[in-house]
Amino acid sequence: MAFIAVVLYLVTTRKYANRVAMLWIIATAIKHDMPLPGLIRAQARQSWGKRKRMLFEMASDLSGGTSLAEVVDTYRSVIPEQGRLAIHIGSDSGTLDQSLDAALEYLERRPHEVIRDFQMVFFYLTAVLTAWIFLASFIMYWIVPRFKDIFLGFGLDIPEMTLTFIGFADFCVNYFYLFPLALLFLIPLGVLFASLVTGGLDLPDKGYRPLRLDMLWRPGRLLDWLYYLLLKQGVRFSPQRATADILRYLGVVAQADKPILGAIDTLSQYHKAGDIRAKLLNVKERLKQGGVLWELLAAKGFLSKQKAALLHTAEVAGDLPYALKEKSLQFEKEHQHRMICFMEYVRVAAILMLCLMTAFFAISLFMPLIQLMNDLS
Repeated sequence: MAFIAVVLYLVTTRKYANRVAMLWIIATAIKHDMPLPGLIRAQARQSWGKRKRMLFEMASDLSGGTSLAEVVDTYRSVIPEQGRLAIHIGSDSGTLDQSLDAALEYLERRPHEVIRDFQMVFFYLTAVLTAWIFLASFIMYWIVPRFKDIFLGFGLDIPEMTLTFIGFADFCVNYFYLFPLALLFLIPLGVLFASLVTGGLDLPDKGYRPLRLDMLWRPGRLLDWLYYLLLKQGVRFSPQRATADILRYLGVVAQADKPILGAIDTLSQYHKAGDIRAKLLNVKERLKQGGVLWELLAAKGFLSKQKAALLHTAEVAGDLPYALKEKSLQFEKEHQHRMICFMEYVRVAAILMLCLMTAFFAISLFMPLIQLMNDLS
């Protein structure tokens, strides 16, 4: 399991590094007016597999006159999602250089160690829980029946706690097939809880499937439906997961003295989360009717009333770009803090649960022995 964990970590890390490198190439080509298709082809020659094919196709599309924004929509896995959003914002507002710089600065600040620690905690808990389940299964299947026969053969009264443990062991052995089915519900519930706490999950548009009768004998589709339903309930309470991105690119547009309404329009079309796009679309429509942007963002849950008032004051004072940048950094740090806290709480809760279950097993098994020793003495 440790080997699998290391391989998965290395693969995901390499893919992410390749995407960031491609974004650097695009930013460098645009900033220094270099031929982008040629640079992409050079990068493709150093790649292999599916990535190599996609890069060559991407270079061909650019050479054929397709815009960069359309190309990155077609080949979304080539660059990070932040880069795709930055390209759309920059292309629509005429701030492509500044938007790409803002995206790259964010990716440099991104807490890689937090993400790595989160992954390693997950693999660690998975390994410990798997080992514990194997040991517990051996005890309940092999040890407990013989333990029960021995004490019943002596005609001893078994303590109530031990009887509870024996009943639990018999249930687990007789209905072992229920536990894999429980994962169909526990995994989406865990995702729901994570989305509520960290605000780091997004809702894909294509994830929705209406509940149908045939899902009862197709567990995969039933899991997809349940996952979407619970995740939808979770993400709708955490719109602030997108606030840092929104403020970051609004700051770029404000710094270039471009219309902020255009940036809101672009975000409402190209943000990766469908629920965020819907909220921003509503903000755009109400902004056209004369609403105040910061109040509208606060009404949709992107900002608190205090932060909305602060940004409104900064706009009146002519210091809006600086305020937007600082608030974006603040939201990034808050999200990182929630991730760290969530990771620690999960680690402690999982280990505590295993300790309590181990104590229950040990006490239940030793209580009859202690009672027997007292009777003999």
